[in-house]
Amino acid sequence: MINEDEQHRFSGIRGMEPFDPETGRININVEHEVSREGVKTQGMLTFTALKDTSGQWYLANID
Repeated sequence: MINEDEQHRFSGIRGMEPFDPETGRININVEHEVSREGVKTQGMLTFTALKDTSGQWYLANID
């Protein structure tokens, strides 16, 4: 559901965890800001990338 009263902004990359050969994952932590009714809330999202069978990276999860 899209809430038109909210504005979302990615404000920076906080860090990137090294490649984990056991899970095949790379996690990237991104700062996120939401503005709703004049109130700004900051948080962190973790983007998880994996390689597919052809070796291409893809976004597997956002948490």
